[in-house]
Amino acid sequence: MTQIAIRLSPEELAEIDRLVAGHRYGSRAAVIRDALAGLRRAERDREIAEQYRRAYEQAPSTDEEVAWGWAGAAALAEITRDEPGWDSGAGNVETAGAPPLALDQIEAVTRELLGLVEAAAQQGRRAS
Repeated sequence: MTQIAIRLSPEELAEIDRLVAGHRYGSRAAVIRDALAGLRRAERDREIAEQYRRAYEQAPSTDEEVAWGWAGAAALAEITRDEPGWDSGAGNVETAGAPPLALDQIEAVTRELLGLVEAAAQQGRRAS
């Protein structure tokens, strides 16, 4: 590995030493390498977000796709309306043994979803 010299403020050096003393890192160099890896991840994430932004500008969502998205969100909200809150932990005791969704709930949401899709399709045909 190549060795480099850098200048740090007393506060920055104290922070690095605190991380090493707390056994979070084995050395000052490990702290710097981990910080650099974090910067690389952040830059990669920024680049990916920029690629998504450009792609959406080139092919923006259609009104029909937006309607499908809203209809799906409405269906999910309706279906999960009476369920207890979600817990990100494994083995959620609250939802274990929860009754399955009633068929009439699913049918009602499906009818609403199909109505929204048909309305979006009609709107698209009128616009053409």
